[in-house]
Amino acid sequence: MTKNIAFLRHSLLFAHLIYSSMSFAASDVFLGIGTQQFTLVETHPATQQRLVNEDGTLLSAHFGLIWPQDKLRLRLEGQQSYGEIDYDGHTQSGIPHQTDTTHTITQGQASLGYLIHPTLEWYVGGNLQQTIRDVANKDNIAGATETYTELFAKSGLRLSTPSQNPHQVSIWLEWLMPAYARSDVDSRVTEDFSLRLKKAKARAYGMAYHVRLSNELSWFVEGAYLKHSYQDSTRATVINYGNGFAETYYQPPISFSHTQVYTGLVWHIPH
Repeated sequence: MTKNIAFLRHSLLFAHLIYSSMSFAASDVFLGIGTQQFTLVETHPATQQRLVNEDGTLLSAHFGLIWPQDKLRLRLEGQQSYGEIDYDGHTQSGIPHQTDTTHTITQGQASLGYLIHPTLEWYVGGNLQQTIRDVANKDNIAGATETYTELFAKSGLRLSTPSQNPHQVSIWLEWLMPAYARSDVDSRVTEDFSLRLKKAKARAYGMAYHVRLSNELSWFVEGAYLKHSYQDSTRATVINYGNGFAETYYQPPISFSHTQVYTGLVWHIPH
């Protein structure tokens, strides 16, 4: 216990020395609103036939903090999206079905970057995303509420024009490494169950344009694209309330794509 306390004290002292030796620029706090073109596709694992297609526009808000420390850049970002889109597909038993779905998507990102060059930043971090997909009941076919929880590690490069320029353009490319993914299902006709999603792929890139309005304020417009997919899942055997028999469920290969456009303001807060 004494060794742990001593180690903690030395760690805090070391962190304090680093912190006190750094020079700080202004922090940026931003808020934007926009839309997210969201597409969800499920395919048959053997034939690759499309089983489900959901495509529509969600309203979104994008907010966050950028905190520079010498050559380091800490970024904390969040996005909240919501909307109703069309569902065109089949039930897992093969019955054609058209209805609508309500999607609530919460996204959080954190990264720590290092300026390799005044205009080039390399960063590492993580993304956490939760998608609540509520498929409506229709035509005597019960829908379901599915909650997808996903965690990604990431590494990326961000290239920007010089920060002294009142008009600034930046582009970025991210390599995403899915670390964890789960689907929790309330099917309304069976017991609740959970599935682990496997064989994942993901990628993201984007571009932003900033205009400095004053020392304290900038305007920005930003576009980004994110795609993530899973080719396999675990199986769950549950009781069907209608017939009393045990049935096995799985997640067919599924892909999510997000095309996002935001505009808003950045407040530059001096330290």
